[in-house]
Amino acid sequence: MGDAVMERRWPPSKEELYELYVVRGLSIYKIADLYGVGHSTIMYYLKKYGIPTRKIMKGFKPRLDPSPELAYIIGVLLGDGTVSKCRTVNRRRNAVSYHYVIRLAVTDEAFAREFYEALTKIGLRPKIYFYPRKPNEKMLSDPSRCRARWIVYAENKEFYTFFKNLKIEDIEKIISGYEPHFIRGFYESEGCVDISPKEYRVRMVNTKKEIINLVNRVLIKLGFSTSLYAQKYEWKGETRYMYVVQIYGNDQVRRFFEIVKPVIRNPFV
Repeated sequence: MGDAVMERRWPPSKEELYELYVVRGLSIYKIADLYGVGHSTIMYYLKKYGIPTRKIMKGFKPRLDPSPELAYIIGVLLGDGTVSKCRTVNRRRNAVSYHYVIRLAVTDEAFAREFYEALTKIGLRPKIYFYPRKPNEKMLSDPSRCRARWIVYAENKEFYTFFKNLKIEDIEKIISGYEPHFIRGFYESEGCVDISPKEYRVRMVNTKKEIINLVNRVLIKLGFSTSLYAQKYEWKGETRYMYVVQIYGNDQVRRFFEIVKPVIRNPFV
């Protein structure tokens, strides 16, 4: 989340410590890493400011057997969500620690809360918070970067390892029987609906061809007629491709929203 490289003034104010520990749900060890101090020092300031500490739950494991929630989460993470290994350097203690992060940053509160609920149901302990971004010169050159975000954040090494080892064939097995949930997650991440006077059209886009091919196969399995195409775009002077799967025709599009039931970008609710 970028905190590891932020310069923070010591000692923290009560408001700042409350924001990190209670609102954002960071662990005492993570906060200690941010400031370059020991965890006992953070404990001292929590007690000093009268901020109640959480009970420590050891050895919790996510439920990674196939389920509607896991199918939905995988759909989200193949799009806007991220799963990453974050490295934090504590210069004061000359130590390196790693955090295994599941994260989603979006402008739609309904989408963020649905992802939060799905993570909770598979046994993770996510946090959700609103992040009002303060514009800087880089953001002002691209107004879309100035928009505030809803952040969903969880840490779990077992989930990280599980997700990073998934192959396309593994995903197809996990989502079997839960295809609408998978498509809902992917559509909420990477989809849109075009509305013209004559025709509705649903499009989903990704830069990875194998992911769009998977989404296409799932849509066909659900009984939809689809079309696929590649679209060129420029990135830092380099020509790249994005891959698009689409459903068109008013009857098909209406059926798509009846089956998938996305919480955003749904013209029928």
